[in-house]
Amino acid sequence: MDLSVKFDDRPVPVNALTKNQRLQTKVLRDAVAATSVGCMKDHSLALDLCYVEDSTAEVDLNVVATGKGGIVEVQGTAEGEPVPRKTIDSMVDLALAGVESLVKVQRATLTAAGVDLDALLLK
Repeated sequence: MDLSVKFDDRPVPVNALTKNQRLQTKVLRDAVAATSVGCMKDHSLALDLCYVEDSTAEVDLNVVATGKGGIVEVQGTAEGEPVPRKTIDSMVDLALAGVESLVKVQRATLTAAGVDLDALLLK
């Protein structure tokens, strides 16, 4: 299951518990999402790889990050030759841009469900 979907499940019950005053303290730190980035055979970068792209990528990088851009986890594998640090940095930058987009979708989804995420986050 996608990490973004798992995060979206959390604010809804927290919001309900907060509204009925069964939860007195804020417990959520930030939104969180994950994505993958691949360095393809032509050295182009691809965001959110499907299986076919993942299976042919020279480098596959998975990144979990917060809505504020903090990195939670980075896991990557070069499938053949070692990869230059500059390429990994570019891949992480692309992944963080992808996570930022996912968090915007999360926020919009939660807003449509009547949940003010900012009101639930620790300051």
